[in-house]
Amino acid sequence: MLTVPGLGPGEARAVFVDPGTGEVRGDLTVYGTSGALPLRTWVDQLHRNLHLGDPGRLYSELAASWLGIVALAGLGLFFPLVGYTPAAFVVVDVITALANRRPPTPTTLSLIHI
Repeated sequence: MLTVPGLGPGEARAVFVDPGTGEVRGDLTVYGTSGALPLRTWVDQLHRNLHLGDPGRLYSELAASWLGIVALAGLGLFFPLVGYTPAAFVVVDVITALANRRPPTPTTLSLIHI
């Protein structure tokens, strides 16, 4: 691994040497301290910024920031389909019922007594 001027940040030069003859067999630009070869570097850049530079990086961060919200929404859609109500939903229903001065739903009451 060699650090050569003119390479990007986090890039280095890997030189491949035949151990038997000492002959240089080739050299490649590698990424990071692990010495990832070009395919790994290409996949890493695709994951980081979609090969679009800063706009791609910002888009990736925006998409990642919504991941938790989308996952919770998916759980909220899934549980009613399978007939299971997590305890957190029961607590929210009871608190909402008390705040609106109405009795909790029969489903909530049956889950509380279980």
